[in-house]
This record gives sequence, structure tokens and C-alpha cells, in this order.
Amino acid sequence: MWEMIKDVLNGANAIFILGFILIIAVFSVVLIKKGYIRIQTKAVKIGDSSEQERMILQQQIDQARVYIMSLESKILLIKPASPHSYFTKYILEQVFDEVVQWITFNHITDSTAYIHVKQLKVSSLVYSLGPSEEFKTKEFKTRMDNWVEELIKMLLDIRKVYSCKSKKK
Repeated sequence: MWEMIKDVLNGANAIFILGFILIIAVFSVVLIKKGYIRIQTKAVKIGDSSEQERMILQQQIDQARVYIMSLESKILLIKPASPHSYFTKYILEQVFDEVVQWITFNHITDSTAYIHVKQLKVSSLVYSLGPSEEFKTKEFKTRMDNWVEELIKMLLDIRKVYSCKSKKK
């Protein structure tokens, strides 16, 4: 096989063949950039609209931040503001960082198992930071689980909305 390639490249038509390969490569890149060719495997995406994906991720991150930081007011209903209320903000920031990881890995689903795993992850994260006793009740854990489920569904809705917009264009 290598001998045949060597003979072709050393022959009289070598410049023609290399030029043809170059033209095909350039043409393929242009088609991929324009979005006419899209290749997707388990490991690689070629030709996917990265601008659209960035927009979806940014919208999801923005919504997650607003939602998680708005939980502070709901938490203050349980335990009114104390001199240590910065700790609540710290915990919410840690939860936000966790949610950003979910978004960037881009594997969010609405399956019951996925939601349950993420609820356990958030609960473990919050309890590992040592909140006060008011937040260690079964009622508060149920609230956290509901918040996580609501947030996941919200993030999926954002993906659906922005995916539909791109298909209409």
C-alpha cells in the first residue's frame, strides 16, 4: 500500500492529486462551517452550531443563578436573617457551582433516576457544609428535592425553547 502511495506521489500527476485533495478539504471545511455537513459520534461533534450551543448554555447558567439565588428569600422564611446569613449565600454558591457542572456536561434529562441522583448530590453537598439544625429536617430535605426537580425541568425547557428557535431558521 505504501509503495503505491509513493508511486502516485512521485509520478507526473502528483501535483494534480495533491491539489485535488486540497480542494476537497477546503470545500469540506466550508460546508461544515456553513452547517451543511454535520458529523456526530460518541466522542466528536463536527459541524454543530457552536454559537447556538453557547447561547443555550449561557441562558441555562443565567436561569440557574437567578433561581438558586432566589432561594435565599425562601430560606429566610425558615430562619430569619442572622449575623451568619453569609453562610447561606456560601451554600447557595456551592450548589450553583454544582449545577453549572451539570449544564456544562450537557447531559441533563428528566428521567426519575437522573433527578433522584441529582437530589441526593445536592442534599449531600448541603449537609456536608454543616448547616444549622433547622435545615436538617425531613421537611427541608423535601423542599430541596422539589427545588432541584423544578430547576432541572426549567433547564430542559430552556434547551427545548432554544433548540426549536434554531430549527425554524
